[in-house]
Amino acid sequence: MNYYSYIDKYGNVTYNEKKETEIDILIYSQLAYLPIDSIDFHNNKKYYLEEIAVNINRDVFLESLIAQRNALKTLDIIKALPRFKEVQVYDYEYVVDDDSQFGAVTFILPNKRIVIAFQGTDNTIAGWKEDAILSYKYPTTSQELAGKYVERIISKFKRAVIICGHSKGGNLALVGSIRTTVLKKMLIKEIYSFDGPGLREKEFDSLSYKMVKSKLHNIIPNESLVGVLFNQENLDVVKSNAKGIMQHAATSWQIDDDKFVRTSKSTLS
Repeated sequence: MNYYSYIDKYGNVTYNEKKETEIDILIYSQLAYLPIDSIDFHNNKKYYLEEIAVNINRDVFLESLIAQRNALKTLDIIKALPRFKEVQVYDYEYVVDDDSQFGAVTFILPNKRIVIAFQGTDNTIAGWKEDAILSYKYPTTSQELAGKYVERIISKFKRAVIICGHSKGGNLALVGSIRTTVLKKMLIKEIYSFDGPGLREKEFDSLSYKMVKSKLHNIIPNESLVGVLFNQENLDVVKSNAKGIMQHAATSWQIDDDKFVRTSKSTLS
């Protein structure tokens, strides 16, 4: 069973009936891969998922990575389900230049919970280049933007937020939380890094990281090759039905009811 099985079971159960789970947060981290920069989010515009599905440029997906194609599949499955149909999409931001690729979006749940989701690497050369830059530079352009994005959303809503991301998006979720003021850190409820790289030693030893690390859920598959990069701690290992690097795809992560199936890290990882 993967998160599609969770959607089958709980898609008709509203957030008022069942609060958000770690699987819901994974789903929002996957939706962050949607390339929706062609939709106008200016002037605080918000959209329901069905509106996003209607207005998204589907031609983009012909040349997309598997994460983006899975995001579109997920959107089409959940857009009209009672659990998700009242979820609003807000403040999508996408920036790409010679050395960086950054994407972020905010989901407003019907129970008023705010979920900030950061996009992982897409199919741009700049995105892959920035993955390498993470090893020797801090902050990268995306990491700077992540901090500013978290600051802006918390300033706007002034209530608790959950921050998440898959792959590089997981690193941005963590770094975006680190790069906020002390008062805004207090409004960060939880941070989810789904198989995201960790931190360089200097940032790992910093006070800013120590202030948020108790809120961090560092979730990796059992043969993770991405989420074990750089300095990491308290890794929460989940079972995958894929092998090696293919475990990076979150659709391979196994679920029992509304939770991941926990296991131990492999020798390969």
